Amino acid sequence: MTKVLLGFLSLVAVGLAPAILHADLLKDNTMQEGLSVWKGDGEVAYLNADGSEGAEGDKGVTQVIKLSLSKSHPRSIYQDYEAPADLAKLKVTVEVFASFDFKRSKFPTDYSQDVHWAAGSTWYWTGEEIPDVDFWIRGAPGFDYRLANLSPGQWATVKASWDAGGSATDRTLCFFVPAGDGAIYIRKATANP
Repeated sequence: MTKVLLGFLSLVAVGLAPAILHADLLKDNTMQEGLSVWKGDGEVAYLNADGSEGAEGDKGVTQVIKLSLSKSHPRSIYQDYEAPADLAKLKVTVEVFASFDFKRSKFPTDYSQDVHWAAGSTWYWTGEEIPDVDFWIRGAPGFDYRLANLSPGQWATVKASWDAGGSATDRTLCFFVPAGDGAIYIRKATANP
């Protein structure tokens, strides 16, 4: 018992105890269970270190979820999860990779006309919107948005943090891409109090 207590105190000293006490709320944050946990428009893919697609079993590939952009509407993957009733704040982190041919739509009608949000911002809104950005995270209940632009051929870490107020325990986390060409690959998604 003393060794366990000393071990915990050493974790507190280096700042790791909060990570243990606040476990990730998502299932399958490594994307290894694929579409059995993540729902929506995605498909399981295997990405090589150079950003090209490989196949299952290839040496050095990473399993990811691929969202191919549509010519006419946004696409998304989402996960329903259960949160504590007293959840006050939610911190989301996800890694995304834009394919080398990634290009979002240039048609103004493919985006919500009543919002003028910029990449890098966070918005709390009253409904579903399609912002003119490369990628966005939306949390529910409610409509909490975090917006990002991406560079083709590069991994980016997108982080969101918002007040999670309310007592709803059934929640949803969504990752969106706009209309356009190419694909976005997603890995390492976490949601923590």
